[in-house]
Amino acid sequence: MSASISSQPSRQARRRSGINITVFSDTGELVKIDDVLVDETLQKCLISRALVDDLAAEYQLLKKGFALDDDEDVRPIIGNVELQWHRRGSGKPYIEIFDVVDTTSSLVVLKRIAEEDASEVFSLGLEMQTEGKFSTSYS
Repeated sequence: MSASISSQPSRQARRRSGINITVFSDTGELVKIDDVLVDETLQKCLISRALVDDLAAEYQLLKKGFALDDDEDVRPIIGNVELQWHRRGSGKPYIEIFDVVDTTSSLVVLKRIAEEDASEVFSLGLEMQTEGKFSTSYS
């Protein structure tokens, strides 16, 4: 009996986000990804073995399925690794477990794009006091 189409990785769910991110590991190495791919049907984010090697990150070896690479070829998932990423221009890091795809391309696919937390955004203002001194206010 042949495998059904639904068991294959989804090509239609993957889209360009228009968002630039930086992925970094606890070794201090980082990679910058422009217009990162997003696939909200994924259970975990994806990253290529080549980028994990560039990050000098160690990953846990597992054989656990398949994913599509940049050329939409099916490649094995060979492990997983915990990495951090953030939108460029934002200091807020997101920690994710990435599945490591056995490919030499520069593949990164996020399972979602985290929305900036509006509660962390505040404005800093200066108010002039009567004697020419400034006071700081937060809102």
